[in-house]
Amino acid sequence: PPSPMLVIFQSLCVSLLWCSIHDIRSGCLIQTLHGHKGSIQCLQFDDHKIVTGSWDTTCIVWDAVQHTVSNVLVGHSGCVTCLKFNNDRLVTGSDDCSIRVWSTVSWECAAIIVTAHAGPVTSLQLEGA
Repeated sequence: PPSPMLVIFQSLCVSLLWCSIHDIRSGCLIQTLHGHKGSIQCLQFDDHKIVTGSWDTTCIVWDAVQHTVSNVLVGHSGCVTCLKFNNDRLVTGSDDCSIRVWSTVSWECAAIIVTAHAGPVTSLQLEGA
């Protein structure tokens, strides 16, 4: 079986726009992923994909095996601050005070939820995630 992964992102300053994948047993760097134009704020991964959310207002879906970009999700007008996915949905929250629901099959936005509060969405939980 493949080695367990540890994915680390850095958001200490705007110039750190990557995340790194490490073998959790050895600590060795496996791959560094570059693609965002703003610092990464959140991520989740499974055996097949890594999803990152960024200050650049996008989410990037990465192939967790090939370490390549599978999809770039565009729709938020503010920083993507949080995300969660399960087998069929990705849910993202943003500084734009909205939540977007994306299909993990087509990677298209299936719904936009505008929250009742005036502040950014900073955390969320999805059943089965």
